[in-house]
Amino acid sequence: GTKYIIRGTIQNNTASSGMIYMVNQGGGRPECTIEPTAKIIDNTGLGIRVNNGSLVTMNGGEIARNSGAGVQVSGKTSWRGVEFIMNGGSITDNGSYGISYTVAGVCACWRGDFRRTTPGARERGHRRAS
Repeated sequence: GTKYIIRGTIQNNTASSGMIYMVNQGGGRPECTIEPTAKIIDNTGLGIRVNNGSLVTMNGGEIARNSGAGVQVSGKTSWRGVEFIMNGGSITDNGSYGISYTVAGVCACWRGDFRRTTPGARERGHRRAS
């Protein structure tokens, strides 16, 4: 699959499906790495959408002040391999959820600010929104 590395700033754009939209529609696993210098900020819509078997690894950077969720992870039953791994960086002050997760009919959404400064850990354990 294709591989992308984001190091710069994505700002003041409009895209309801996400400023970065990763999707696997038929082969190979698309991967995206968000580096510490990356900023996905002040956009109208989602920050990042990770869909159908794709992988996004956030090693740092900032996802902030977007009008939609910071990160939306979604996939059909047959595409359960979708992953978002947060090793560093921050997801703050977005319009809806910080991280929204719906895969194979299972839904979990987290509100609040996410800041990870310890490399090597997957983002887990945050309280679900009520």
